Amino acid sequence: MEKNRLWRTDNIPLLMLSAGEKNYFVLDKQGSLQHFFYENELWALKTDNIFGRRVQGFDAVLDKHGNIHLLGYDHTGSLFYLSPLTGPSSPEHLYRNSGKKISHLSACLDEDNNLHILYLAVSEQHEMWWLFYLRKEKDTCPEPAIIDFGYRYLEQNGLILGDFLGSIFILYRLYEEGNYSLVLRSLQSETGRPGKTFYLPERQKECFFPAFLVTSDNILHISWISCEHEVMFLNYIHRTPAGKWEGFFSIEVPHSTVTIAPLYILGEKLILTWKKDSELFYLFSLNRGKSWNRGRSISIKTELELTRFRAATVLFKEQKWWGDYVFASESSPPQETLYPEKLFNTRTIEGGLSEEFQVLDLLSSSLLTYAGNLQTSNVNLKQKLGQKEKEIWKMYSWGITMKEAWEEKLNTKKIELQQIEAFLKKTLNELQERINREKEEMTVRNKELTQQVKEFYKKNEELKKENVILLENIGRLKEQVASLIMENEELKTKKNHFLSKLFSRFQS
Repeated sequence: MEKNRLWRTDNIPLLMLSAGEKNYFVLDKQGSLQHFFYENELWALKTDNIFGRRVQGFDAVLDKHGNIHLLGYDHTGSLFYLSPLTGPSSPEHLYRNSGKKISHLSACLDEDNNLHILYLAVSEQHEMWWLFYLRKEKDTCPEPAIIDFGYRYLEQNGLILGDFLGSIFILYRLYEEGNYSLVLRSLQSETGRPGKTFYLPERQKECFFPAFLVTSDNILHISWISCEHEVMFLNYIHRTPAGKWEGFFSIEVPHSTVTIAPLYILGEKLILTWKKDSELFYLFSLNRGKSWNRGRSISIKTELELTRFRAATVLFKEQKWWGDYVFASESSPPQETLYPEKLFNTRTIEGGLSEEFQVLDLLSSSLLTYAGNLQTSNVNLKQKLGQKEKEIWKMYSWGITMKEAWEEKLNTKKIELQQIEAFLKKTLNELQERINREKEEMTVRNKELTQQVKEFYKKNEELKKENVILLENIGRLKEQVASLIMENEELKTKKNHFLSKLFSRFQS
């Protein structure tokens, strides 16, 4: 499905028809917008780089006079406008915001030829997005107004369109609840502010770019492709001028269907198409989308791809068909273009089967589609299963490798633990022997110390006895000293008395 998904619409080539003129615009690989002009039954390159710079995307509209209004944006976030294309001119710089990068663009004209522009700006650095609305009236272009903004999920691309009563609508993808759903908002003509948000059906599914057209009775017809669990659906609904939603229709389509389902008005018939590979399938309604009949599939060349289409309003009555897409060859300019009147002629539609066989054909086709989707889902599931088997095998191989590595590490650790255990046992034995040896030594030492204590105790007793004897001797010596002191005193007294008598005699 990814290869058939159209991520943007503003980089799809654009074919424009006005009175007697054909113009074709295409972006080359370098980002230069080439302008081809059809004359003398041949395409001629008129301008190799009409904006004079590389652009990322572009859009163009035709006014009532057949004048082309061309818009483009570059990587710097600048928005450019160019009109008319009759002669050399430089593009007008409409707006620039260096902090934001424009990633999608859509434009339309109202009944007064005022230009209405919707563009998506993103900031990848901050993961933010903004939908801006810009209105250009003659020579004035006010600041853009914010329609919506949010964070992450930067694919909120949108389209802007107008009806025949002057109303402007914005149809854009909005990420909510895990999917991009489709919402529609109308703009107030006085203030330019957006009205209430209406969610298109199939909100729970992944919705891709819508296609739309407004019929002469001012009914807005919308078709889109959605996807749920890799099963794709074609959806349709229309809005009456009174704002009432009616005619919702959904049918399962093949898995690899291109994600844009163009709508066409061919005479009084509304045609709803979808493309898969080189097959173009379609439903047609004879009552403006209230009920549908199935047409036979049409084989087209594989290289024919969707190309945007714009035609001047004055050509509608001449062409008898309306639509925003045609199928054209991939070459630039296209060498072959299939218009709806060539694909869906009256004989193709009315020359089909009877009503009963149409119902049977519809049921058969739906059954084949369902079977094809089942087969595709089965293939996808087998691919996923194969991928899971590869992942599981990788995980198993990794597990075996890790198991072997861990077993090797475990054996190494086991050997190390055994060595540690032997070392610990040896150490414990040595410690035990040392403890026992020290214990024996301590016992012997204790005996020795005990014997020494006994000897010291005995000697202490002997010393006590000797001390008693010494104390007794000291006592006797003290008595003898005291006796000697007394005798000495008596001798001193006698000596003094004798000397005194002697001195007295001498004096006499």
